[in-house]
Amino acid sequence: MIMRMPLFVLMSVVLSQASLGQPPLIEKPTLGYEVRPVLKANKWCLEFKITNEGNQPISVFASSIPWISVDALILVAVRTEPRIEVIEELGLIQDFMPVVERIGSRQTISGEVFLRERYLHWDRVVEKGDIVVLWSFRLRAPDAMDFERQAGAFVASKLPPTQKQLTPHSGAERR
Repeated sequence: MIMRMPLFVLMSVVLSQASLGQPPLIEKPTLGYEVRPVLKANKWCLEFKITNEGNQPISVFASSIPWISVDALILVAVRTEPRIEVIEELGLIQDFMPVVERIGSRQTISGEVFLRERYLHWDRVVEKGDIVVLWSFRLRAPDAMDFERQAGAFVASKLPPTQKQLTPHSGAERR
C-alpha cells in the first residue's frame, strides 16, 4: 500500500527535523568540480573532473557533460596578437538521445576536450601568440534540478603552463 502524504505534511517533517538540529530528510546533491588546462604532447586540452560529494547517487543527462557533448561546453577563444579577434569555432553538430549518466556516491567522472578539435586552424593561431580561452558548462538533471554553472578562463600560449611564472610582488609574467 502506497501512502500519499500532502506536500505541507512532508515539508513540516523536513522543517521540524532541521529545527531539532537533525539533518533534513532530503539531501541536496553536492558536486565538486576541477577543470584545468593541460598541454599534452603539444596539444592544449581542458581536463575535467566532476565528483559527487554526497551520500546518494545522482543522475545527469549525458548531453550536459562537457567532454561528451559539444553543445554542453561553451567555449570562446580570443586571439590577442596581432589584434584581438575571436577564433572561429568548428560547426560541430550532435544529436543526443536523453541518455542519463549515473554518478555514484563519492564517485568521480572525468574527461578531456582538445581545443584543436573545436577550433579551425588552432595550431596555426596559437603559434602566433597568446589565446584567451573562456569556458562554461552546467550539468542538467532529469528531475529538472540544474546544478550551478561553472566557468573559468586561461591563457593558451606556445609555452607549457609550467614554464610561465609570476614574479612574487608585481604580478608580471616572466618567460
